[in-house]
Amino acid sequence: MKIDRPKSRQSMSSESKLVFKGVVFDVYQWEQKMFDGSYEIFEKLKRKDTAMVIPIKKDGKIIITKQE
Repeated sequence: MKIDRPKSRQSMSSESKLVFKGVVFDVYQWEQKMFDGSYEIFEKLKRKDTAMVIPIKKDGKIIITKQE
């Protein structure tokens, strides 16, 4: 049975690269310019049914957000 899923509303850079292709999910990475002019690497896990971004700061702390 084919189920049409809604498209993700989370943005992903057109510069993103597939860095891991797995059975359950794929991992994409891209470099993004920050407000202070520095650059950081962002990642997105992509799965057929869902996707979530888990930001981790340089000090190892995880940023938790609530989303719809």
